Amino acid sequence: MTWNYRTWIFDCDGVLLDSNEVKTRAFRAAASRYGDAAASAMVTHHVTNGGVSRYEKFAWFFDCVLRRDPEPGELEALLETFADQCLRGLREVDEDPGIHHLLAEIRRSGSEAYVVSGSDQAELRALLGERSLGSLFDGVYGSPAPKAELIGSIVNQAHRRPAVVVGDSLYDHDAAKATGLDFIFVSHWTELEGWEARFADGSMTTVDDLTELLQLHERRPSDDGAP
Repeated sequence: MTWNYRTWIFDCDGVLLDSNEVKTRAFRAAASRYGDAAASAMVTHHVTNGGVSRYEKFAWFFDCVLRRDPEPGELEALLETFADQCLRGLREVDEDPGIHHLLAEIRRSGSEAYVVSGSDQAELRALLGERSLGSLFDGVYGSPAPKAELIGSIVNQAHRRPAVVVGDSLYDHDAAKATGLDFIFVSHWTELEGWEARFADGSMTTVDDLTELLQLHERRPSDDGAP
């Protein structure tokens, strides 16, 4: 792995913010009208597919759990319940204390930083704006566009590579792989079970949080070609 990145792409939930649990509770609340078993299936699918947009997850819910098409207005009602539940909790969650220092170092090195999340784009921008985080990034992007598509649109421009994705889920890793980018796994707030065994071979850089990532960046080997 090189540390001479021109572009850094961060997931939001579980990386910048301690918001994974808020999203999990919101999926359970939205699906609970269909019974405990259906709500548990929704939560399991959500956790297993961290980083995938709510639109894809609720489409799966109707296809694979309810096994029918939504009635008129039914999907919209689920999305509204989910959004309401999220908004109640997201304003209160902690942010990684290393965000500001890491982004300052990225800026100092002349690189760019973006947020690409499975969260709804308008909600994500509003949330990060309220927390005075949005202005720290060169762009903030979210669903309904797929994450790999968003990442590709960022890095497939002049002078945007080499680039790295910083995330906490297999979906983030897959999006990085699909666009030919390096990946750094952040474990502190992840909901990915068994990640230690999955990455035990050392084939992937793993850090606890963004403070540890900053420390790795600051002591990167000089023969990496990094400035």
